Amino acid sequence: FHLPVFAGRSGGDLGLLSATMASEPPAEYQSLTIPETGKWNNPDICGCCATTAGCKSCCMAVCWGCCGPCLYARLSARIKWPNSFEFLGSTLFQRWFRLTLALVLVYWVSGWMASLLDPEPDTTDFDHMDWSNITSSGSQDLHKTPAAAQFFSAIQSLTGLVWLVMVIQLRAGMRKKYSIPARCCATGDVCCSVDCEDILCACFCMSCTLSQMAQHTQAVDESPCNCCDADDPGPCREPQPSGGVGAADVPVAEAPKGDNSMA
Repeated sequence: FHLPVFAGRSGGDLGLLSATMASEPPAEYQSLTIPETGKWNNPDICGCCATTAGCKSCCMAVCWGCCGPCLYARLSARIKWPNSFEFLGSTLFQRWFRLTLALVLVYWVSGWMASLLDPEPDTTDFDHMDWSNITSSGSQDLHKTPAAAQFFSAIQSLTGLVWLVMVIQLRAGMRKKYSIPARCCATGDVCCSVDCEDILCACFCMSCTLSQMAQHTQAVDESPCNCCDADDPGPCREPQPSGGVGAADVPVAEAPKGDNSMA
């Protein structure tokens, strides 16, 4: 390992060099194997604990309110999941991390505001209700949630729905990138290359789904000591075309002009 030599470089050169170094993925991710094509690296959707990385990514997915932005950003960076919000950062990892972090913050703040505006939720005990106070309309004056609290509760539910849609689209995009067919409930493209399998997996087992994607792209390392994977892993290595260098890529030496003799 050699440290770069900065002597004799101008400020612009240093800025360009630092930007280039920052965009390169860490060395431990540059040497990883190329993800498989045509099938999942771990075809078992419930095989979260098959590897240390799978267990770590599953725990990160369960705690999505804290670790979800890191995990989603790492998965997006590995498959080069497009993001056109350039103002959020210069790399895909930065853009997706900040976008999902904003989503999580809206989720927590809206939930906190809903509980603040409605400190006494509806806990009516119907078994011990005094039915003698029922009004003529057939109803009783029960606890009513304030309109403001209902608004923030709806915002919190909407952010959770947006997160679900993002996971569905990410899984569909990963299957399309690596030509992985749907194994069950293969109904074709429901919308935007999304299959019914992607929807079911994300709805009923989101943590296992994210863990399967992390194991396939090696988005989380195998080190049990590194509990917070918040660095940019960079994109996965692309598969090289079979057959090596084609004949069209090999330069052909031209014969000198005026020399028509046969060797």
